[in-house]
Amino acid sequence: MSHLHLYYRRCWYIHRLYIVLGLFLFTRTIPPLALLLPYYLVLRYLGLLNTRLAVIFYLIYLSYPLVVWLLKGFFDQFPRALIDSAIVDGCSRTSAIFRIVIPVAATGVYAIAVVAFMWAWNEFFAPFLFIHFDELKPITVGLYYFVGDEYTYYNRMCAAGIYAVIPSLLFFLLAQKYIVRGLTSGALKY
Repeated sequence: MSHLHLYYRRCWYIHRLYIVLGLFLFTRTIPPLALLLPYYLVLRYLGLLNTRLAVIFYLIYLSYPLVVWLLKGFFDQFPRALIDSAIVDGCSRTSAIFRIVIPVAATGVYAIAVVAFMWAWNEFFAPFLFIHFDELKPITVGLYYFVGDEYTYYNRMCAAGIYAVIPSLLFFLLAQKYIVRGLTSGALKY
């Protein structure tokens, strides 16, 4: 194949990639609250109301475009020379991905995982609307029930709020060094 043909083929792939990424971004132009009623009707038709799976699908829909765009930005800054040097040293492409790319990309994945986890953990509307059984609702919805018409139980709400913060605080503390590395990895020029 000629170099010109390879260049046009690469441009075609890049063009298609940006079309797909644009579609991901387009899905986020519709406000999530505007999709709650159609999503509710689909869940009712499929029989998935009052299940945690309904909330999981909704949260995946919300966070997937953001995760794809952040990972794309991270992998755009990944040095191609690392993969080439691993191949020169005897690694196959698959081995280079598992030995070089994934360990280096883990910092970016951890940083994005924390953002997606915090986003999902703080979600209120989806569990409130899609789950009607109290034992299936997450603690973010449970905190809402401490506010009454005549009296607000501030002491109970504060105690439950501390329990609600513990998982996200532990997740953040365990992944803190990876988050800092992931956020600063794009600051250096290779």
